[in-house]
Formats: sequence, C-alpha cells, structure tokens
Amino acid sequence: MDCGKMQFRFDNGPLPQMRLVTAADAIIYYTKIQKINSNVNSFILPNSITSNLTAAYTAANTWFTLDPAYSNNALDEFYMTYPGDTNLYRVTFLARNMGVNEYFYTMLCEKF
Repeated sequence: MDCGKMQFRFDNGPLPQMRLVTAADAIIYYTKIQKINSNVNSFILPNSITSNLTAAYTAANTWFTLDPAYSNNALDEFYMTYPGDTNLYRVTFLARNMGVNEYFYTMLCEKF
C-alpha cells in the first residue's frame, strides 16, 4: 500500500513493514500505539505507547519491520513523518483471526 513517500505491507508472521517509494538516504521517525483485544471482542485502551522510534534507509531501500513482536488480534497504529515533509501519517495494521484457517488483514493510511 502506497502512503505518501512510503509503502507498507504485511510480511509473513504477519509483520507490519515499511519501505520508501523512491530509494533515499533518510531517517523516518515514528510512534507506535498498540491495542490488544479485550474479552468482549473490542479494543481496550492502549497497552503500549512507544515513541521516538526510527527507521534508517539507504539506497538499498529494503523492507523494515515496524513491530517485530506484532501478533494477530492486535491493532498497531503508527504515526509517521518523512524528513522535510509537512504531513503526518497514521498507518493502522490489524490482522484478525476469523476462524481456524481464516484470517482478515487490514491496512489503513490517513494523511494529516
């Protein structure tokens, strides 16, 4: 999924990943808010908020895993900024177990 100057995907696991649309030497700063499923099948208040995270890119422009500990039935919100860009992006990842062998994956990008 393209989102501004960044691209996002679920890798195997599933793991939320990011890379740049155009390769560049850049450091992306982001904050992660994670919400875990409650016992009534809805999300409760954030279980963790981690700020001042960075993803360093070079011309190789490989995929970067934003949350190596991500697991199904968790909602991760990432607040991203690109150097010199005045926009703020909120990127949401949700991988949901729907049945024994059924999964539902959602990614959403919002620009502010």
